[in-house]
Amino acid sequence: MHHLNKMLKEGRRGKIAFLTPTRQLTFQQKTKLQEYIPGMRVVEITGASCQPMHPLVQGDEVDVIVCTAGKLRRELKTKAIEITDFSLIVADECHHAGRPSNYSDIMEFYIRSKLAKPASTLPPHFGDTPLPQIVGLTASPGAGRGKPNIVTVIEHQLSLCANMDATSGIVTVQRNAAELEKYRNSPRKYLEVGDERSPNDPFILHVCSAMETLEHYIGNNPCLARGSSGYDTCLQNEKEAAENREEDERKRISVLDRLSVYSQCLMTYSDFRHEDAVSVLEEVEEFRDQTDFEHLLCSVHTDLMEKLSRLPKIPNPLLEHMETILCDQFARCPRSKGIFFVRSIKHTRYVTNWIKSSPTLSPTIQATHITGYSRAGGMEKSEQLRVLEGFRQGKYNLLASTSVLEEGLDVPECNFVIRYQNVSNEIAQVQAKGRARAQDSRIYTVVSTNSNKDYRYLVAEEKQRLVEASLTKLKDQPLKDVIPSKQKSFIQERDRKAHLLQSLRSKWSDT
Repeated sequence: MHHLNKMLKEGRRGKIAFLTPTRQLTFQQKTKLQEYIPGMRVVEITGASCQPMHPLVQGDEVDVIVCTAGKLRRELKTKAIEITDFSLIVADECHHAGRPSNYSDIMEFYIRSKLAKPASTLPPHFGDTPLPQIVGLTASPGAGRGKPNIVTVIEHQLSLCANMDATSGIVTVQRNAAELEKYRNSPRKYLEVGDERSPNDPFILHVCSAMETLEHYIGNNPCLARGSSGYDTCLQNEKEAAENREEDERKRISVLDRLSVYSQCLMTYSDFRHEDAVSVLEEVEEFRDQTDFEHLLCSVHTDLMEKLSRLPKIPNPLLEHMETILCDQFARCPRSKGIFFVRSIKHTRYVTNWIKSSPTLSPTIQATHITGYSRAGGMEKSEQLRVLEGFRQGKYNLLASTSVLEEGLDVPECNFVIRYQNVSNEIAQVQAKGRARAQDSRIYTVVSTNSNKDYRYLVAEEKQRLVEASLTKLKDQPLKDVIPSKQKSFIQERDRKAHLLQSLRSKWSDT
């Protein structure tokens, strides 16, 4: 309200854009703004809506537009609205501006406008064609990519400041830091490394044998372990290359698609139960009009399914370790409430089904899943709100979730967070701490031996330590001359890439 009142006193119209990275956050942030700033006229709009933004921007009926960054970017790109139509832009989770994203695309419009203005009109939010004030919010600015060291982390944060036009640097709580600590709980963090399935497990051997047969059909010699993310990436790259060749590669593409399913099956078996892995194979679609080669693929699949159906269901040692952790948590604190983070939508269902089928866990833990919206399936906003309300009321005490709960969504107080085979970057580590807000909270990162995830966890921890150290160093560093130089470099690099893309398109159109 202070900003709008200030605009009114200056005889200017105030218009605020509040940006979020996802659809899920727009409704929540709109509701919170209406709750904490009564009288402010707030609307939400996302890319899923066909409603254009420009009537809301040009009219006087709305003070704040809460929207996804993707929606604003598209409106700016089509020139339906201008960056100068706003007096203030608030970028929630602004660390996204430190890499190619909708946030950095939006700020490109801003920086181009700023660099085109004569120096006499700066600072940029004054002058005849005023630019909006920019405010960025984030739990952590991040450390950037590559090996962590203080120099590269500072460089990353300077680039983020340039992209956000933060000429005063990154602002953290200073004056009331001691008071803040009274209300902020620091959860204990545990890295739990559990045993993995034996490489001689009959299930793994049968699936690998089927994969070896298919690889032989197309002359592939896998350079990476089957059932790894690297193997999956190789398959995807090969498929894209095959699709772009002039010759008929349908056989090769069919085999690559089937290998991808089998690889997903192995990854599921590694992390979850026998029946979860089999369910991946059961989703394989049969060919309608089978050629001789397609009949061969089907016979390999049928043979595999028959072999797997005769196998005993061997318990997963990593899940057994996870069961021990959950039992200890609820024995220590029977009223526990927590979030169980996994990598994909399917995994959230595997977790809830595992808990419900466990004689040890099901009497104590009422689990359900919550996911974001996606084309591959997921939850609409109304479903998410229903689940969160059930969690708030005590109907559920464990939420199996994808990353939708990492960024921003308001979750009732939890006293434990689990990241299961799900080691992310240093920003996600900080966000996980924000989820475990209750007294005496704990964060468990559970990984398998020989997975390299324990190393990635330690790297993320080291990066966050460097982030905090670099923030201290940046406080005393003048940025007035650094920011404009980096902004010019940012625009030059964008122009170079655009020119290169245009040249490639011209070559393709000539061939």
